[in-house]
Amino acid sequence: MDNIIEVSGLKYRLQALPNRERIRLKQRIINVKTMQVDLEKLLDFAFEHCVISEGHTNQPTLDSCTADELEVWEKVLPNFCLNGKFIQPSTGSKNKNKK
Repeated sequence: MDNIIEVSGLKYRLQALPNRERIRLKQRIINVKTMQVDLEKLLDFAFEHCVISEGHTNQPTLDSCTADELEVWEKVLPNFCLNGKFIQPSTGSKNKNKK
């Protein structure tokens, strides 16, 4: 299944992580004492490994995103990377989940 998201008029495909990689990611970014996710580490990882540009060369990073774009990515990427679930944000972007 392809997970396509449109952010600021640009389309991106979200590439699911294999199970072992998802477990390793959780071990790296979740503080065991507080059970809090290090969002900066998660987004850096996701932009490098999970977000793939579709039909353009704009690859998002924490430094290149606008505040509105970052708000969308903050809603989508934690659930996608940690749970494998593509949850479409209600505002700020157009999303399409294709089978």
